[in-house]
Amino acid sequence: MRNVFKYSSIVLWLFLSFNSATGQMVIGADTLYGNEWIKNGQMYYKFPVSDDRIYRISYATLEMAGVPMNTVRGENFQIFRLGKELNIYTSSDSLFGENDFIEFYAKRMRSELDQYLYNDPN
Repeated sequence: MRNVFKYSSIVLWLFLSFNSATGQMVIGADTLYGNEWIKNGQMYYKFPVSDDRIYRISYATLEMAGVPMNTVRGENFQIFRLGKELNIYTSSDSLFGENDFIEFYAKRMRSELDQYLYNDPN
């Protein structure tokens, strides 16, 4: 009987833990999950950003990341930060060659998303 109580306590604790650990952000009347900007069927790649500055992603870097460079045109590249599209410069609007690149200004992550963990973040 003691083992049954022990296991049922663990199951109840796990249920309560997972049930209360949601990734929702309540903003006014909206409940957001942070992935509303993602389009199904579209490919996404992650590039690390460590400082606030202008970054350049070369053809070689894109190719090493697995981007299908023989099918993606420069005009179709998009870069997002916190679900918002950034302004970018591409050296070519057509298929990229070995000397082509993407440039953009990016900011490193701060605590923008952490504010939703607290009732009064100020």
